[in-house]
Amino acid sequence: MKKILFLALVVVMTFSMTVTSYANDMNTVVTKGESGKPYFSEQEAADIALLFVLENMSEENIWNINTMINKVYTLYNLEGDITGYTFNLSTAGVYSGYITVSSNEYEMPIQEFSFHDKPIFETNVEARLLRNVKINDFSKNTKNKAIKENKIIHNGPLEYYINSEGKYYDMDKKVIKSVSNIKKQSKSKKNLTASKKNKELKELIKNSHKLKANMGGTYDGQKSGYVITDRFAYMKDRYGSYTYQGGKSLSGYDGLDMDNYGGDNDCSLVSITTMANWYQKQGFTKIPSSPSDIYDDVLAEALNNGYTPSGGTNPTKIDNIIEDTFSRWGYSVNASNIYVWSFGTFTNEIDANRPLMYNLATGYYSNHSISVFGYKKYDVADFLMVKDNWTTSTRYIHWQQMIDEIGSVTKMKMN
Repeated sequence: MKKILFLALVVVMTFSMTVTSYANDMNTVVTKGESGKPYFSEQEAADIALLFVLENMSEENIWNINTMINKVYTLYNLEGDITGYTFNLSTAGVYSGYITVSSNEYEMPIQEFSFHDKPIFETNVEARLLRNVKINDFSKNTKNKAIKENKIIHNGPLEYYINSEGKYYDMDKKVIKSVSNIKKQSKSKKNLTASKKNKELKELIKNSHKLKANMGGTYDGQKSGYVITDRFAYMKDRYGSYTYQGGKSLSGYDGLDMDNYGGDNDCSLVSITTMANWYQKQGFTKIPSSPSDIYDDVLAEALNNGYTPSGGTNPTKIDNIIEDTFSRWGYSVNASNIYVWSFGTFTNEIDANRPLMYNLATGYYSNHSISVFGYKKYDVADFLMVKDNWTTSTRYIHWQQMIDEIGSVTKMKMN
């Protein structure tokens, strides 16, 4: 899978940060008379942004351990409630994008991000249409002023207005004659999945010193971010002690190296091949015995479903490719892509002796598909056991380290 597009990330933008200086200098300011209290404070939103940066550091973008917040904008709705925060970032003195974090309990926190662009409202701020706006600017030795009457109105992703001295402006700097002409942002439905995620985030960021410690280095047995190569060394180094609580893995689940198969961007195809190869060894003998022959059949059906070496696999078609390939071998399979999942999604399938695919858009496995064949639970951490197609060895995903993961899970059931 080369690229995954999701509604949550309609625009590919970025940000970066380090909390080291930020946490000591920031003071949360809530304007007198605001009717709503944000679910996430400015500090908590900053920690969430930090986690997102940690998860998405790579050689392909500018984010690294020197990335830090240098400016913060507070965002509002038309009623004057805080709706979120936009963090501008820099890396070694070079501007490195921004991230907008929602303060709403029932929304996924990451609203917008960019590796290099500025927030679209910032040019209006720089043009002084918005005076006395609250900006925590850590790139300058200036005292920050609290907001008076002037606000940045966030009306949805990439939809902003400026309330300056009693007048409203759009992003073309045109005056809005009446506030009634501004369509109010629809009230967020009570997304219980987002609420559960946000409660977990609140708990996770209570000990901010642990988050900052993550910026400085890698634990023993840790490849990068949520990817672990040696779970025992990792837990010993990070937690000191641990107690096993249970788990299961599918015996004889062999990993494959995608460099040995096909062309570029075929991680989804190799993951399907890995799963089919395991089923073949479980007695489904109509499946070819050679992984190379399995791959050739998977490739043929993938091409019928829009796969190209340059464009990769459309993640919404992965279930179709699985069903069509197994049908080619004379087996009936029910496959499905799901976009809301939990750790239990994986454990339930493994307990039923069914491997599954994890198609990720962010983090170390950004724009990459892997297969999951087991899990391990400890008192300090939960792990998924995976074959990632980059090595034949088993790697582990530290579940609690996966913050704001975006992607899909593909399940399959043999009939």
